[in-house]
Amino acid sequence: MRKLFWFISILVIASIEPINAAESAEITLTRSLDVPDRTVSFENQTFNIVEIGNYKINQDIGFTVDAPGVDEMLVILYDRYRLSVWFERFNSTNGRVVGVIPANKTGESGTYALTVSHNRSIISAIPIVISDYTISVVPEGKKTTAGKVFDVDVIIKNKKGIPVNVENTVKVVLAQGSSSIETNVTNKKIGEYVAHIEIPQSSNGTFSLYSVITTERKVYMNYPEILGVQSGGYIEIMQPSAEKAPMVNAAVMVFLLICARFFVRKNYEL
Repeated sequence: MRKLFWFISILVIASIEPINAAESAEITLTRSLDVPDRTVSFENQTFNIVEIGNYKINQDIGFTVDAPGVDEMLVILYDRYRLSVWFERFNSTNGRVVGVIPANKTGESGTYALTVSHNRSIISAIPIVISDYTISVVPEGKKTTAGKVFDVDVIIKNKKGIPVNVENTVKVVLAQGSSSIETNVTNKKIGEYVAHIEIPQSSNGTFSLYSVITTERKVYMNYPEILGVQSGGYIEIMQPSAEKAPMVNAAVMVFLLICARFFVRKNYEL
């Protein structure tokens, strides 16, 4: 059990799927969010980190586990204190399990972890953020250009729908593959924040946008605990368009050459 508890501390802001395990599983949640890809090592296995669950305290957690060749699975949900708050054993699964964790099993906000075990070994896991907050992420648009500043408004309300300031760190993140652009927000008024994201010159392509509330509580590898997270959709970052001046100059040069030939011919005739 201690090994299980230590493993949960790795599950901070991403789903984890083993690369080199004899058996492996993929967990799909009914509510999830893309985050920067990462890799971690544990128990001589390498794991890909790709996403997190995103739920409110009053929401059921629906999940599907696909594990080809695995007929018996133990699925456990751990809370922020690394204690088991729900579990179920599935037999004769034919490699697939569909389940629901009742909302009353997650009574506190914070980062939980859903793990799948087979033969006493964890073969997959995914962190799940359970939040008291309602977060709205409003970007200035769906497209921007590398090298510019991109503004994102964040509105945070409590479970009663009242705008509130939070004492914890609020960030806005643009994620693409294993890279990310993270910016702390500044407070505009109660419950309203803004992030001025400086887009690097090298950025290009589609990025996942989200806002996250973290605490000073640290877990494995110094990752912060997450109290709330919300997607803002996807943002297309484009490279500055090619300068049009060279095309204009080329046209001017052609015009000047034609004129020069005309004047040379006229002078020759004279």
